[in-house]
Amino acid sequence: MAKETESAFNIHNIPVTHFPDRSARWLLSAKENVRGLLEILDPELVEYLDFSRMEQVNTSFISDAFQAQEADIVFRIPFRGESESDDLFVHILIEHQSTVDPTMAFRVLFYMVNIWDLQRREWISNDAPKSQWRFRPILPTVYYTGEQRWQTPLTLDTVMDLPDVLR
Repeated sequence: MAKETESAFNIHNIPVTHFPDRSARWLLSAKENVRGLLEILDPELVEYLDFSRMEQVNTSFISDAFQAQEADIVFRIPFRGESESDDLFVHILIEHQSTVDPTMAFRVLFYMVNIWDLQRREWISNDAPKSQWRFRPILPTVYYTGEQRWQTPLTLDTVMDLPDVLR
């Protein structure tokens, strides 16, 4: 019986220690749950997003600085609105955190820049004229499920020594 239990864990290759991250990814892989999360944050914005055509972007951004960290979930979703273009897509970056991280603003910015860099590289490989390059907007969201109250602002100035004149 112990072998059966052990093999069940091996089949899924999901360490129990990563349950909060894995369960958040699973929960937010459903379109209706992403919509629900965004409705909490900005109900008006949700009406402009076409969730029926939302697609998950399978990217991870791992650098030397963040060897064990990656952006949790990135979606590309069509924007319905007053855009000049019918193909305006918005990226939704959802970063799940179960612990408070004072460098979270930097990490989110890092992930956003990497998303934009992927777009830039795509334009280069497709020989798109630079005059047509338009970076897609990104809606970064930190989905926090930890027990400690999150009191760290999600701004870069919290991880900088800034004189008032530079703020």
